[in-house]
Amino acid sequence: MPAWMENFITWLFSFFSARDRELVGRARIPIAYSTKIFSNRSLALQAISAGRVLAVVESGGNRKWALMLCPCGCGEGLALNLMRSHRPAWELIVNNAGQPSLHPSVHATSCGAHFWLKNGTVNWCE
Repeated sequence: MPAWMENFITWLFSFFSARDRELVGRARIPIAYSTKIFSNRSLALQAISAGRVLAVVESGGNRKWALMLCPCGCGEGLALNLMRSHRPAWELIVNNAGQPSLHPSVHATSCGAHFWLKNGTVNWCE
């Protein structure tokens, strides 16, 4: 088999594998996140590795960062700025049940996932 054909087949398999991972991550099964507050970024990073947690890093009562793993399943860690003095910045609202909402939507650059987090549930942008 010519090298170009092997390369094409390899690319084709990788394309469909990535697409399958994306489709599995975007299944209609609700993906729920809870909120945990940390004063230390390293502890927050440990917390997100355990699962569906939006870890908020706070200092002096001011929210600085929201950290989470990408809900598509790619494994990318997302760090969202909550400080209005820096751009871009997200607004975080946590309801009485501890469920987070983020505004605006989140668009992960490496995998292309684009979603809203509303009341702890991921809502995919189509």
